[in-house]
Amino acid sequence: MKGKIEAFLLGLETNGAELSVAFQEFLESQSRNGLGQYLTPLPVADMIAAVVARECVGQPTVLDPFSGSGLLLERFAEQMPVATALSGIEINPSVACIGRTVGRLSFHTVTIREGDAFSLWANGDIRQCDIVLTNPPFGAVATTIELKALKGIVSDSLLSIGAPPAELLGLELSVSALRNGGLLAIVLPQGVLTNARWRDYRTKLFKRIRPFLMVSLPEETFAPFKGVAKACVLFARKEASSLPIMFPYFRSNGVGYDQTGRPAANNDLIMIPDFLRNPDRRAMVNEAGLFISPSLDVEGNPPDKYPLGTIATIFTGRTLPRNGYTASGPRLLKVGDLKGSFISWRERPRSHIPEELFAKNPQYHLSTGDICLTSAAHRPRYIGLKVDLIDELPSDPVMASAEVLVIRLHHDAPVTPEQLLFYLRSKAGYDKLQQMIRGSTAHLYATDVAQLSIPHLGGVEKATAVAELFWKAATAFRQYLKLESEAAALTEPGANERVHEAD
Repeated sequence: MKGKIEAFLLGLETNGAELSVAFQEFLESQSRNGLGQYLTPLPVADMIAAVVARECVGQPTVLDPFSGSGLLLERFAEQMPVATALSGIEINPSVACIGRTVGRLSFHTVTIREGDAFSLWANGDIRQCDIVLTNPPFGAVATTIELKALKGIVSDSLLSIGAPPAELLGLELSVSALRNGGLLAIVLPQGVLTNARWRDYRTKLFKRIRPFLMVSLPEETFAPFKGVAKACVLFARKEASSLPIMFPYFRSNGVGYDQTGRPAANNDLIMIPDFLRNPDRRAMVNEAGLFISPSLDVEGNPPDKYPLGTIATIFTGRTLPRNGYTASGPRLLKVGDLKGSFISWRERPRSHIPEELFAKNPQYHLSTGDICLTSAAHRPRYIGLKVDLIDELPSDPVMASAEVLVIRLHHDAPVTPEQLLFYLRSKAGYDKLQQMIRGSTAHLYATDVAQLSIPHLGGVEKATAVAELFWKAATAFRQYLKLESEAAALTEPGANERVHEAD
């Protein structure tokens, strides 16, 4: 079957890039998700190839351990014809077949090996190279290997996360596959840099690699691929560095596609070569592993004031009729779950919703780092009274109810979620929210909250201190819940079933 596919593709009057793009456009969405195939748009691939070609010399050996249709290798070969040793690894045989054919149609020497990159890595079957260009699977289980097989290969800081997602494992594999001084260009979810629970991992990662550019991609970059959130491209060399570390930061507003995936004349990635000649924006990873906004100045100070809507996505969720709830399934975060301290995720009446409803409303799904507060109440004074930051999600996925307002800071906001949390809990923050209440039944609307003026909340040093204190408190709270549950289990049967609060 693969031979027939290859013969057919070779008979087409098209070039490798066109074939690879056609593959991306016609691969069904469900197949993409099942394969972990979040494929790189052509403008992004061209940008990656151009930036890396600018940095490399000689005849480099190049690897894409998650090569897909081979687009990244093909575009780099166009930029660097002297790079004759290009290889990829692809877990899906049919996709690997397309990757090989793309190389042949483009008259480039590209070797695509069928296999599980993670298994090959664990078996020591990946040779080190000069350049790694890759777009690893995002969150997908794109491996047949058990995590324990990577012990001794993967850093302890990564294994301590528990079950690290595929993008972190892909990042580790890519770094390990590089020779010292080698170049890395990798597409990653923005959360790899901003997730507070991965700070320890980041502090160790950025001592092994030295980033020389980060490109933040707009949300529409992966709009045709369901389940892919904000992404970026990290460029780095494999060499020792120390924290804090600053590096050029380019925030793209368009990559040649709109939200529906249709072509658009808004590709600003072509400006990056000019930007690199005189980079006027820089990002930072500080000593605590926190990613600091490029909106800060050299001393780490944000602007005096800015509207919240310019640095955050703000929304309210959805509420069901009383007979719409289920006994199990995804959770609905309701006003009663908010405590003004931490969310315990204890079971409450009417807490679960149907799977189909959750799947149809991805815009209301919650993530760690989201700030949630009361947006509707019978008495105005309750609006904004309880503000919580999601430090941990339960085992079931979660969606917000219509009475909960959610603030999700952009990854490059000049304030951390922890800083904003404590500002909104302060009297000044509460008073500002109270002034925005509308309607006879008291509502706080996302469009109004977007105009909330956020003052200077301190520079890098204060941001780091606030974050450290918050996460120490969060850890203590989770330990308290664990101990309380163990104590209740030692008493008579049923003693650990708590009385439900009024809904």
